[in-house]
Amino acid sequence: MKRRFLGIISLLYVLIILYLWCSNNLVNILAPQMQVYVKLSLIPLLLIGLVFLLNNNIKYKFKVSDLVLLLPLIMIILSGDFRLTSKLATNRDTLITKEDSKIDDNYKEDEIDITKYNFESVDFDVIDPSYGGISDYLMYTTDPDYYIGKTIRFRGLSLKNSKIVSGNYFIIGKYLITCCAADAGFVGFVVNYDVNEIKDNTWYEVEGVLKKVRLKDGTYVVGVKVVNIKEIDSKSENQYVYPCYTYSDVCEEISKYNLK
Repeated sequence: MKRRFLGIISLLYVLIILYLWCSNNLVNILAPQMQVYVKLSLIPLLLIGLVFLLNNNIKYKFKVSDLVLLLPLIMIILSGDFRLTSKLATNRDTLITKEDSKIDDNYKEDEIDITKYNFESVDFDVIDPSYGGISDYLMYTTDPDYYIGKTIRFRGLSLKNSKIVSGNYFIIGKYLITCCAADAGFVGFVVNYDVNEIKDNTWYEVEGVLKKVRLKDGTYVVGVKVVNIKEIDSKSENQYVYPCYTYSDVCEEISKYNLK
């Protein structure tokens, strides 16, 4: 029976991986380059499971600590649809965390006449391959004036409780991962709109005009003055974006915008 424990555990891992693969939930746990290795692990796990179950000559001494092998299985079973919420981003708050880096509510920027803009075409049509790059450039640019008045379209998860925002500002973004959900960091855009009209932890598509936003430390970031915003189906959107090397054309996608 002790020998069979490892065999059963190995086969359970096989079944879990197959379930995640066939239900398309691997994308909610692992980056694309890591999914390959998990899929390849099916063969050795299956062989190990069968050997431990069928070969009576194998000697194995069971230890209580071996029960730790059950933890990943339990966590996966309890994880629901495996999609992250904005609560994780609130806890980590990976954008800006210093008190003097909050948005300065007393700063009165020049008003933007949003009626003169149409969005049949936009200056920045943000898709997943360029998501992390464009959001980083707008957040950390040294030349915010370069972006003023340009139009943008993007989608993402709303975050109203970020440490950077106040007043009628909030964040819309996605999680960037390099390996798996455990290293997820929230990247996104500072958005200016009536926060009372916005639900937290909800997916939106935004069309807007870029504007300067001053922080309390006197520096500026580039935010988005909303022209059009609509709620979208969360399950139709990828919750993750990835670094440059994950997409074959991401570097070219970002370079065409001449970001500063």
